[in-house]
Amino acid sequence: MGFSNLFHVAAAAQRVFSRQSFFASTINILIKEDFMTEARSKARPPQRTADDLPRPALAAALLLAVVAAFGLHTLFVAGPAMREAAEAELARVIADEDRDVCGQFGMRPDTAQFVACSSELAIVRQKQSDRDHAAAAGIL
Repeated sequence: MGFSNLFHVAAAAQRVFSRQSFFASTINILIKEDFMTEARSKARPPQRTADDLPRPALAAALLLAVVAAFGLHTLFVAGPAMREAAEAELARVIADEDRDVCGQFGMRPDTAQFVACSSELAIVRQKQSDRDHAAAAGIL
């Protein structure tokens, strides 16, 4: 019921019950209470709660939060550790290759010839890496 309708009802009730003051005062009190209740309910917008969210939206938000947390963990915690482990593995593989190739030519790891052979192999690896990058860029 709107505000204007309440005033019309109150005016009509006062005209009907003007001779009977008890009824008029009772109706005035009831109308004022109803008017104040309606005014209070319109003054405050309803507040949303977690129960108002649909379950699929809540599940999607939770899934997004879990994926974001996992991504941040991978980026800042596991990522550097994995990169460090990959670099250590590459260094170990290169040392094994150097030992195998230079050993085939009779050079022992504790000699100056082995160090020279290992340096030459590093140069060969670098040149191959440059060729691979050039081919990937479309230059070759």
